[in-house]
Amino acid sequence: MNKKRQYFLSNIWQVYPESKSPARAGRFFGWTQINGLLHVSVEKHGTSQQYLVSSTKVTKELDWQEVLVPGDIIELVKDQIVLLVPTKSEWQHNEVFGIQRAKEWQEFLRQVRSFFSEKDFIALDTPSLVASPGMEVFLEAFETERIQGSKKEKLFLPTSPEFHLKKALCAGFEKIFEIAKVYRNNEDSPLHQNEFWMLEWYRAYDNLDSIKQDAKDLIEFVWGEKIHFVEKSFSDLFREYLSFELLPDTKRNDLKKLAENLKMDIHPSDDFDDLFFRIYVDHIEEKLTDYPWLILHSFPPSQAALSRKTKDGWADRFEIYARGIELANAFNELNDSEEQRKRFVEAQKEKALKDKDVYPVDEDFLSALEYGMPPSGGIAMGLDRLFMQLKGIKKIGETRLFPRY
Repeated sequence: MNKKRQYFLSNIWQVYPESKSPARAGRFFGWTQINGLLHVSVEKHGTSQQYLVSSTKVTKELDWQEVLVPGDIIELVKDQIVLLVPTKSEWQHNEVFGIQRAKEWQEFLRQVRSFFSEKDFIALDTPSLVASPGMEVFLEAFETERIQGSKKEKLFLPTSPEFHLKKALCAGFEKIFEIAKVYRNNEDSPLHQNEFWMLEWYRAYDNLDSIKQDAKDLIEFVWGEKIHFVEKSFSDLFREYLSFELLPDTKRNDLKKLAENLKMDIHPSDDFDDLFFRIYVDHIEEKLTDYPWLILHSFPPSQAALSRKTKDGWADRFEIYARGIELANAFNELNDSEEQRKRFVEAQKEKALKDKDVYPVDEDFLSALEYGMPPSGGIAMGLDRLFMQLKGIKKIGETRLFPRY
């Protein structure tokens, strides 16, 4: 800090004055001097304004140009400068996410909510502390603890609002959606953050055809134009790119032979899904950029998770990709409580074998399924990623003011 600034702050400045002309206030970042007059540049609401100041002296000895530094918050009262708040650090924040982008995100969310409101969906709010965060093998959750006197209860941040939304279906709700903040540990990349916005919606007494149409309509509504969606099955992709006939009864050894032909490293512990995903990621996924909009359906039956299976044996689910980036994951929802419990137990065993944290089963969810959940279609969509595609953003951290990396 130069001596004139230090003297001014210590001996002259009225400490943290009230604002009298907020319309002419903002963060100072520079000026130009023309014919003895100062043109002061102030930034506010993401835009720059210039103000003319006829007097540049606080005392005969003190010049504002020696006192102010970029970042100070100032106000122009008539033709005088008033220092409201001096900047004292070089605090770094995400300057990419400015006020304009915040307004765009706000409008984006308004459009999404408007879309579902016009379709007579009911918006729900589900808990942010749950007994089970989700049972997918490759998901890792954040754990916390609830304390009530001498009692302690392990709880988690949800990786998805799915269980509670399905409980709502069991309770009689039919067309529901939620925009929820969800949390997943060990996920940081240009496309992943530990917390992100998820949109989920469900239709009771309905199936994936209606959910698929909803998804198409939503994307076209937000884009404001007609979009062409290409639809392919996993079998189509394996046949097209690897000349391999993927069938519902394809076994681990079949994929092992394919991996060997592709000269991939194979680990003795690799199961069917390990091999499948490595082949898919290494030899197919990057080619999905060929499709601006792709709906990928008919998953191997081992990846049914919370979905039903089709009559010909595939997992009845689909994913939506935009230029190779996954945006959404949809299920013809499983509503057989016994089969669901069996899959949860299998997932717990697989997690244990992979030396991953094993999460408890949500018994209340299974009780709800036993009470009865109508045939339903449902989908989870990453809103941050959809917004990224809409605005041409490459890193998810640029969709928020305070990113995690």
